[in-house]
Amino acid sequence: GETDVHTSVQYDFELANLYRWGGQPEKALSLNEKTLKICERIYGPEDERTLNHAAALARSYRNVGRIDEAIALFEPTVESLKKHYGPDSLHPHLVHEISGLAVTYEAAGKYELALPLHEHVFHRYAATYSKDHPSVIRFANHLAHAYTAVDRWDEALALDAQFDESVLGDSFSWLASASELIRRQDFATYDKLCARMAERFGDTENPTAAEETCKVCLLRPDVVEPERLPRRVLLDSLRDDASLRNELPW
Repeated sequence: GETDVHTSVQYDFELANLYRWGGQPEKALSLNEKTLKICERIYGPEDERTLNHAAALARSYRNVGRIDEAIALFEPTVESLKKHYGPDSLHPHLVHEISGLAVTYEAAGKYELALPLHEHVFHRYAATYSKDHPSVIRFANHLAHAYTAVDRWDEALALDAQFDESVLGDSFSWLASASELIRRQDFATYDKLCARMAERFGDTENPTAAEETCKVCLLRPDVVEPERLPRRVLLDSLRDDASLRNELPW
């Protein structure tokens, strides 16, 4: 009966999640495709349960690198959920999938499409909950990094300051951003990032932050004046802790 089918679909859905979390995205994808077809047949394409499985399949497409298919499925799913809950609803299902679509746009390099979604989710949550609410902090983090992706560093840093310099993350996240900018040969944005990072971490006493700041700012010559970098902390840590020498790329 329908109860047995629903139980079977839910079991496969949870198993797909386990495969995804266990690093087996292809197996998760296969199960998500199976459960979506069943849901569409039994519940109809606009049922909330069907939309939940559609979003799960979109994520599986993204996880295996089939980004165009992920977007093609995510977009109508989010629109249907907006009709179901209301466009400004803070229902967790809707918010989760809007955020998922934004991340998928970013995976496709479509930052201009991702940014308005991040802004929508953050501002809706920030207007409803306090700034120490876990979801507000999480969506602020997403938005700050979306700003950096489109070179809106002033807004990213202002948002970071609003949350006590916590949403842009530690120095490692800046290192990852710098590497991506170099890979894309976006040297103008890279140079701005280095200047901001030297301003942010130049006075750090944290050896790891000092190392990563120097790494970022030395990927290209003469971007930041050496005296603005935390060289003393880095050199002291190398003298005091030989194990750190193995972390350096030179």
